[in-house]
Amino acid sequence: MGYMDGNGSVTFAVAIAAIFLLPDSPGHTSWMTDAENTCATVRLEEDNINELQHETPMHGFMSAIKDYKVWLFMLMQNMHFSGMSFNQFFPTIVSNLGYGKITSLLLTTPPYIFSALFSLAFARSSGFFNERTWHVVGGNVIAVVGFVLACATTGTAPRYAACFLFAAGSYCTGSIILGWAATNMADSHEKRAVTMAIVNFSAVLANVYTAYLWPKSDGPRYLVGLGSSAGFCGLCMLAALIAMAAFKRENSKRRQQDGPEVKPYVL
Repeated sequence: MGYMDGNGSVTFAVAIAAIFLLPDSPGHTSWMTDAENTCATVRLEEDNINELQHETPMHGFMSAIKDYKVWLFMLMQNMHFSGMSFNQFFPTIVSNLGYGKITSLLLTTPPYIFSALFSLAFARSSGFFNERTWHVVGGNVIAVVGFVLACATTGTAPRYAACFLFAAGSYCTGSIILGWAATNMADSHEKRAVTMAIVNFSAVLANVYTAYLWPKSDGPRYLVGLGSSAGFCGLCMLAALIAMAAFKRENSKRRQQDGPEVKPYVL
């Protein structure tokens, strides 16, 4: 591929630096003060629904894969990534607005910047209200509106506006889903680690099949890809609602067994 010399070299360099900069666990960060380490540890402990225990890695693995709630998060994150398959073809989608290659690449920047800012605000809102389900649903609703608008029109202005909607709506939910899984699947350090790994693994599996949803022959409207993305977002919302119902049921069981003071699962 032309003009790709050195592509990925910066990422490679940052990854090497991360080996020495990223801590193995909160509370053991060399570049933070003792007070900051303590604060980080306390904050994470407050988020956990259980007091974290240690178990063997294999036991943590088996505990995770036997828990149906982990599979719900895997489905949720897989559908989320499937709905984001447009990111592999975003410049192509934008180029069909009628601009040249360089201009099209530049035009992909504002939607991504907007998505980053929107995602930060969305994550802050989710943390402030300690709520996950309706934030996941809300983000996907915004994305679906964008996908439907992009399918329905070929006009430059509305189609470009749709790019902002489906990009922001898609990107804002990923971190919320991961945070939700990390909090509610915290029975042990090992189970939580395995949960995060397999949830992320299920997410990247979406890249295997979604690439086939954007054939060149479907241009310039790409109805198959955009329509499929809207459907994936719908399934992500459904998984979130099922997870909410499951955690409500688990909360009822926990209150009956341990009393009203027990810390509930985050919904």
